[in-house]
Amino acid sequence: MRKFLTIAAAILTGMAVFFMAPAVRAQPALPSAVPQIPNRDAWVATCVHLFLQTLASEDPGIQIFSTPGAVAMKVMVEIAPDGEVRWLRIRETSGRTSLDTAAIRALSQVRQVPPFSPDMPHRNIRIQLPIGTPLS
Repeated sequence: MRKFLTIAAAILTGMAVFFMAPAVRAQPALPSAVPQIPNRDAWVATCVHLFLQTLASEDPGIQIFSTPGAVAMKVMVEIAPDGEVRWLRIRETSGRTSLDTAAIRALSQVRQVPPFSPDMPHRNIRIQLPIGTPLS
């Protein structure tokens, strides 16, 4: 199941899983009314969209994407079945401290996503987000 979700996130974003780095703990979840998503594919797409919106509101130059000729980092996010974002971890640095710091700061604002759909496992799962800025 974890492999399917990783593959689904990679397909949605066009990237593959690589290296691990120390974790950055997300803030505790905030209670909020969140809709139930019908299936895991829609759930992954919704989560990627929520993280993308947060990045865009913080810094429009930082994106979730896969574009040749872009500076990219990879961030792994672990999410509990109730939708709480448990932690963020840089899997591959961009090599630019300012980009890495800005992306983690923005992504750490997402504390809650919709709860898992009925067809998902009842254990934490991880989604990888490729993040970067287009090269000028």
